[in-house]
Amino acid sequence: MKTIKLFEEDSYIKQTKARVVEYENGKLILDRTIFFPEAGGQPWDEGYINEYKVDKVLVENGEIVHYCKGDFHVGQKVELRINWEKRFDIMVQHTGEHMLCGIINKLYGYNNVGFHMGKEYITMDVDGVVPKEDIRKIEEIANKYIWENRKIRGFYPKKEDKYTYRSKKEIDEGLRLVEIEGVDMCACCGTHVACTCEIGLIKIVSIESFKKGSRLEILSGKRAYDFIQSLYNNSVNISRKLSTPILEVEKGVNKLLEEVDKYRELNNRLEESIRQDIIDKNKDKNLVIIYRENISAINHRKLADGLIEKGEGLNFVFNDLDGEMAYIICKKDGDVREIGKKLNEQFNGKGGGRPYFIQGKLRAKRDELDKFINEIVRD
Repeated sequence: MKTIKLFEEDSYIKQTKARVVEYENGKLILDRTIFFPEAGGQPWDEGYINEYKVDKVLVENGEIVHYCKGDFHVGQKVELRINWEKRFDIMVQHTGEHMLCGIINKLYGYNNVGFHMGKEYITMDVDGVVPKEDIRKIEEIANKYIWENRKIRGFYPKKEDKYTYRSKKEIDEGLRLVEIEGVDMCACCGTHVACTCEIGLIKIVSIESFKKGSRLEILSGKRAYDFIQSLYNNSVNISRKLSTPILEVEKGVNKLLEEVDKYRELNNRLEESIRQDIIDKNKDKNLVIIYRENISAINHRKLADGLIEKGEGLNFVFNDLDGEMAYIICKKDGDVREIGKKLNEQFNGKGGGRPYFIQGKLRAKRDELDKFINEIVRD
């Protein structure tokens, strides 16, 4: 490789100078660089070479290639500047992932088999099932290591040195290890902080089954702080609306849900009474046209079922859902499919079902539907 990886020697270098070794079609190879190329689940560094924006940095044919269109020539000295805010965030997130993987490996013997650094969350996959009830324990261990301010180093071991380390794959040459003092040692080419205190905070956001193991969504540093701050703000707003102390929000919400259940039960009884009244008044009619507003799909269906159970007529049951009209057309032992087809054609609706019962949705006003039904009945 023609390029010295300054980011391996010191991941805190924000700005430096380098010399252009090759330049062609917007692709730069330098004699040294602070730009990390996309590798191992870690994205490339963003920044500038002179005044020109770096679009991406990749490893191609064993060389670090900077995609950067500008006025460059071989031998030219250039100034490199990385987006430090993003780089430091990546260092924190990456080191937090190492910490959790090491802890999970020690607790359960599981291996890290996947890693993705997204814009919002970091995901890590392990090849065993991590009990959800253990999340707090894992977090407490990780944050304890943070508070202890343990040292972190990246290095290339000598061939005669023997280390026990984690790795997703066999590495024959160019092995680089990252060690978190007393916590973890892992093969890794990425950038990391120098001590655990710089991680600041680790939070496991979620854990779910993935293949035969577990996938964890994690946050570290400012991302973790921002997430917890958002939860706090939401809790404060809810506590104010419920007139409940913030640490008793769960009790307040549970009480509210109990009240909602009571009102839902009362509403169901009222709806049942209205439904039965409609059925009784229309069971002997040959043509039934019913309009309701914003009732549930279940109650809509129950009303139509009750009409064909008690009567012999042709039933149109409409449910106005704030401008969109849900419909059911039904007739005991009848075939209403042709009517439904004409209705959908007339009002650009969609729907279908069995010969005696079809349902769907369309957009039409009540007077337009009444006119359509009158024409159908007359024909």
